[in-house]
Amino acid sequence: MTTPAAAPDQADPNARLRRLRDAIAARLTALFAGAEAVLAHGPVWIAAVIALLALQVALIATHRPWLDEWQQMQVALQSPDWPTLLVNLRYEGHPPLWYALLRAVTPLFADPMRALPVITLVIAVPVQLTILLAAPLDRGERLMIAASQFVLFEYLTLCRSLTLGFALMILIVALWRHTRLVWLMIALLPQCDFLFGVISLLFGAQLLRERRIDWPMAALWLLSSLIAAWSIRPMPDTVPSLVPRGLGHDFAFWMAHMSALGLPLQWSEGEPLWNYPPPAALGGLGLAGFVAVVWCELRARRAWLYAFAGFVALTLVFSLLVYQLSIRHLMLAAALLIVMVWRMAADSGHARSVWWRTWLLVAMGCGLFTAAINLLHPFDTAPEAAALIRKMGLTDRTWVPFPHSAGQSVAAINTMQFERLAQHCSEDMIRWNAPDDHRIEGIDGLYQRLDRKVAQDGAFYLLTWLPLPDHRPLLRRIAHVGHGYDGQDFYFYAVGEGHAPAHPHGQRCAAPLIPLRRG
Repeated sequence: MTTPAAAPDQADPNARLRRLRDAIAARLTALFAGAEAVLAHGPVWIAAVIALLALQVALIATHRPWLDEWQQMQVALQSPDWPTLLVNLRYEGHPPLWYALLRAVTPLFADPMRALPVITLVIAVPVQLTILLAAPLDRGERLMIAASQFVLFEYLTLCRSLTLGFALMILIVALWRHTRLVWLMIALLPQCDFLFGVISLLFGAQLLRERRIDWPMAALWLLSSLIAAWSIRPMPDTVPSLVPRGLGHDFAFWMAHMSALGLPLQWSEGEPLWNYPPPAALGGLGLAGFVAVVWCELRARRAWLYAFAGFVALTLVFSLLVYQLSIRHLMLAAALLIVMVWRMAADSGHARSVWWRTWLLVAMGCGLFTAAINLLHPFDTAPEAAALIRKMGLTDRTWVPFPHSAGQSVAAINTMQFERLAQHCSEDMIRWNAPDDHRIEGIDGLYQRLDRKVAQDGAFYLLTWLPLPDHRPLLRRIAHVGHGYDGQDFYFYAVGEGHAPAHPHGQRCAAPLIPLRRG
């Protein structure tokens, strides 16, 4: 008796999955081919480039600086001289190049904060044109990279030293055959950020493999790296804002934030919020997809794959042992993948997979979604919070932020001084050396610290991003300003009502500093 042959799906349980994968790949391939055919028409491509540039300009022009963007300007402008600036940078962990640029450009403007969008535009427009017109990729790929969350928003709308570092990465791969110029830009990378210093090492190693060493420029790179490392050595009392909280917690934190590389949809509590990972279920799929894309694109060059894996591993070690890297720092791995594929395409006409294009499509969708949010709603609502303090006539009262960075942008906008909760000193520019914020455990611990300050100094006002319940007679909420896309709410509380008003302390937490000039 003959036994019936097993059905193909029964003989190979993965056959159905492979057929489904192949069917999806075929449909996606047809989609990308159709889009490429449309973009092949000159007028369509020109319109797409103009629309993308117009969107980038609109995002930069309407962007409101957030805490870190205010901080960089204050460090650059309130430091009275270079020795003081270098001391302040040791609390920041950033090399001096970006701050030197801010310090040089901002005196040209009546209001120094107006220089920020101008600087961003001067960097962003050439970078976008380089991607759109010079990348050795299909037009659809170039457009998706330029409109991606990574490029359109994280690096070319927000204005930090990461903006300059990303621009240098793009210019390096675009001008790769110009050895001396490339070495010069590689030498500048460590001056942007520690992670860019690591990327500069990868670029230099590739030039070494190609036997293209410009020894004077290589020496300049080494000198720049040493100066950058010396400039960011932390002060003894530095306390980072995101301290390690245990290997298990920090590994989960890193994994969640890494998932934004595959699905850069930043989301929290049912709404889009910047600097938060995507929902867990979607994020897990996004991370798996990103790993698959990296494998598909870099497996042909194992040395590059190992270099990429080493960079990612370094971010994990750094996050576990030193400081929890944020999403925008981890997204440098996405930028590194883009420039690696760029170089492979330029060298050998590397054929990109459909999954690479799918990843870019997802990144573009998230980038356009984020762009729409930020054109319709403000990124940060500190101007409303500062205006509310002025409206209530409380700018000359004693204000305390918790944590101590919560009042950073409000202090800068209103040129106010905020007092620290546990120290008798005031500040507008933040130094990351307030360990008392991290020693307060829970709401009860905060109430105890507030009660202690009332007993010492008298009644004052509290600004925080925490929605604290009223705790009368100690604490009463008097106002609230909702958050923008950055997720920072502003809650205002009267503390110690019934006591005599506290008198501001004259001592500054960080001295000497000059006032921030506002137009």
